[in-house]
Amino acid sequence: MAAKVELGSCNFLRSNVNYLHQSLQIYGQKDPNVQQYRLVWTDGQSVWILPVNFQSNGKETSCTTTSAQEPSLVGEFDGFVFGVSCSALTWGSNGYFISVILKEKVVVLFRQPEKTVVKVVKEYPTVFVPQCCEWHPYHPILAVLCKTSAMLLCFSEELDCIVVPVQASDRILQTCSWSNDGRSLAVAVEESLCIFTWTELREPKQFSFVQWNSLELTGKIKCIVTWQSSSFIVATELPLDKLCGINKTERDFFEVENESQTYQSGPDSFDKSLDDAEHPVLLQKKNHELPSMLKLKPRKLELEQPVALAQVIAICCEGPKPYEMCRTSIQGLISPDLLLFQPLTKSVVVGSHCCSKLHHYSLHTSTLTGKTEFQAQKEVIELDPNYKPKGICTIPGDGQSFLCLLGKSKEPANLTAFPPSTNTDQI
Repeated sequence: MAAKVELGSCNFLRSNVNYLHQSLQIYGQKDPNVQQYRLVWTDGQSVWILPVNFQSNGKETSCTTTSAQEPSLVGEFDGFVFGVSCSALTWGSNGYFISVILKEKVVVLFRQPEKTVVKVVKEYPTVFVPQCCEWHPYHPILAVLCKTSAMLLCFSEELDCIVVPVQASDRILQTCSWSNDGRSLAVAVEESLCIFTWTELREPKQFSFVQWNSLELTGKIKCIVTWQSSSFIVATELPLDKLCGINKTERDFFEVENESQTYQSGPDSFDKSLDDAEHPVLLQKKNHELPSMLKLKPRKLELEQPVALAQVIAICCEGPKPYEMCRTSIQGLISPDLLLFQPLTKSVVVGSHCCSKLHHYSLHTSTLTGKTEFQAQKEVIELDPNYKPKGICTIPGDGQSFLCLLGKSKEPANLTAFPPSTNTDQI
């Protein structure tokens, strides 16, 4: 079992954020089995950097720190910090960028390795979206989402910034992700996926556009991860109307025996049929020893498959038009907040801030038919029931393990089925 690293008390959003996404920076190796990283994280008020080491013996990976490796403060901000992410530290670069998401703007910082001073290089006003920032895998380019528009912040070696509009929409944008090859950006627009592709990123204003829609998809896309060179895997939520079972044949939560029967409607015993009533209500039956409401049976909701469940869908974008490769339903998960793809083992992990379980699938391609499908692993990853996952990410070079950020709420109400309606949670 991997060692635990305590981050202390934090104030996190209850949903819609992966707090470990683009949070690890590779710094070097002490020896062949120990990899040095820097973890960028927030406690909701400030942004910190923590040196961490991952040590592998070939079978298990442990995450450790030393007493000399204390977290260093990057900066304090006015208002709540919704999330942080950092750009790649590429060869030849003298530093990397950190984006800090606030309620009404995104602040971009520049930091050089082993230096404590950071420089503010850009403040971009935006309407807050939980997963609104995504760094390019190779270049200092930040994709930023507002509620109905997207743009690129392109930084130069001199730390200058060019803003390039990418999309304007009358529908709500959810999240985005760059492809592995860095040529495409996928943006979730409610239940559809908009894919922008560049031939040359040195000319960011010239790009092509395609859109993927599924007639079988009714829930919004909540998470996107890259897959293959320029394809994506998405996780969708369970639609509210499917959760409540509301359709033409299921307009109530209870079954009523013989709806055309006569019911008693008040002290004058005035009888009126439900079929004739303008506003039918459930009242006490005549000559019945108990009120009928006490004997109503819950209606059996016949949820349609597979659109009545949260789903994971693999979308291939290697050709001129994106198309669906495969999908699977996620049993017991209403709204996914966390999605991870491990390319070395072709594993997919899906989770939610409200559930102490992580669903685990493998993406398998048949050698006989060439068909790709999700295969659910026999055992769901069980976490401590007192803790909820707040973030997951891969450990570069490690195909057997992944990093998980767990939070224990200070409010007992958060451990119930229906947590409080506030947006944040003290962890």
